[in-house]
Amino acid sequence: MAEIHGHLAKVKDWERVSRTFMKHIWITDCKWIEQHIKSLTMNTVDEKRLSIDIIALRQLIWENAEGEELDDLSEDMPDIVEWIVTSKMLVDALTKDMNANDLRATLKEGLWNIEPTAEAQVTKLN
Repeated sequence: MAEIHGHLAKVKDWERVSRTFMKHIWITDCKWIEQHIKSLTMNTVDEKRLSIDIIALRQLIWENAEGEELDDLSEDMPDIVEWIVTSKMLVDALTKDMNANDLRATLKEGLWNIEPTAEAQVTKLN
């Protein structure tokens, strides 16, 4: 989005510039990943590759737009992580045998409703 608006003159500095242009909301349907990234303590991950990826994500989340390390997380930070129910993950329809109506509606309308449906909530309870 920052590039579309002409804010990315320097490719080297794209992460900092895009973070100051607009807030990034990272969406995951894996509660463990969300909790791990938001955790104050550095928990270990058995798989080395995944551990490296999570450390890189944690570094971005725990920095302000200028790249300075923060002591705590808040909603006004440039990057935040949010958990949603699996049924609301739009791109799952591209790789799994599932209904793609939400993806089509989001592409058509430009809006994504991440609130779980009543049906999804009932399914989670069972």
